Amino acid sequence: MRWRAKTLMAWVAVAMLGGFVAPHAAAAQSASNNVGIRLLDAPVNRADDPRARVYIVDQLDPGASIHRRIEVANATSDRLTVQLYAAAAQVEQGEFKPLDGHTANDLSGWTTVTPSSVDLAPNTKTIATVDVAVPPDATGGERYAAVWAELPPTQSHGVTSVNRVGLRMYLSIGGEAEPASDFAVNDLRAGRDSAGHQLVTAAVTNTGGRAVDVAGQLSLARTGLNAGPFSSTGAVTLAPTQQATMSIPVRPQVSRGPWNATLTATSGNLSHTASGRLLFIGAPHNAVPGDYGWLLWLLLAVPAALIIVGGILVVLQRRSRIPAASGGVSAR
Repeated sequence: MRWRAKTLMAWVAVAMLGGFVAPHAAAAQSASNNVGIRLLDAPVNRADDPRARVYIVDQLDPGASIHRRIEVANATSDRLTVQLYAAAAQVEQGEFKPLDGHTANDLSGWTTVTPSSVDLAPNTKTIATVDVAVPPDATGGERYAAVWAELPPTQSHGVTSVNRVGLRMYLSIGGEAEPASDFAVNDLRAGRDSAGHQLVTAAVTNTGGRAVDVAGQLSLARTGLNAGPFSSTGAVTLAPTQQATMSIPVRPQVSRGPWNATLTATSGNLSHTASGRLLFIGAPHNAVPGDYGWLLWLLLAVPAALIIVGGILVVLQRRSRIPAASGGVSAR
């Protein structure tokens, strides 16, 4: 199915960002499985937050510092030289977006990765450290960056390709207490994508003071029938006050409804639900929808019935004329 192919392509694209795959992923691999990177340490005070076991997530005062260990793995049969560094990122349009190359911002400038380069034998791993030192005069707010493990660029047909995997960094600065994280999910809608495939959308709003990565699971129910759960196409990442649309593809075998829908959305240890009654209106662009099969049969049956009825009337009319003609002949 086209939507499955698009979903797979989207996951491959985020897999190129390694730890950016999903909040529940424990390790990250590049799309070509050349090099992997994962976080080994998490703050004790975030033991119940799944995001802190995958990403570097913390709250620091100006002048404070943190120390994290990461593991870098060579999953190939070749010896690899891997560059390790931090670079800027931003959150917009529902995505965590790393900036090109070694673009810097406050957080990447405060971050040092040691060593900055590792030489890995085939199928081996090594440990590096990530140190973040916040200057005493740092202003409050949340910053975003990524720690990258990058292979040397490759050339093909005049095009230079960069193969790197990374771990997200979410660092909040200042304040006696860390801003609370929260989000809202509502406005469930049934629709179709540009290819005519069924999907459900929901509005997700960051109502807290920290960035959130929100993924969803959709369940559909009607009398005597259940469908799902169906997963959202990755996680929606939102900075404070931001809003974006979450999309959940629904298998084409699922009838148009109506359905009682329940969406469970999670970010770390936060969870919220939204519900609604949904009906998939319209039809796929490239197929005859099952729910309109009765219409196809009707379009075929009506002309056939008219032909049959017409044939019967013609036969009856001919039979009625034959006796009338015979009765008009005089016997001799």
